[in-house]
Amino acid sequence: LFEYKMLEILSTDVPDGFSEGGFDDFGGKFSWNLEVLRSEENPYREINLKIFWAVNNKEEDLSASTYI
Repeated sequence: LFEYKMLEILSTDVPDGFSEGGFDDFGGKFSWNLEVLRSEENPYREINLKIFWAVNNKEEDLSASTYI
């Protein structure tokens, strides 16, 4: 899921700001949030992606950041 969402982000023109959603293919068990930040000091945008889900009533997550 993480790689799928990151490829989607990198292949489209994602707007700056915060967005969130879920993955319909998995019955709503997995969700994501995305933050896209633009810096005036350099031409790159910072991409922060977090995928989260619940296991035994505890939230688990996987997150990563990159620049494009």
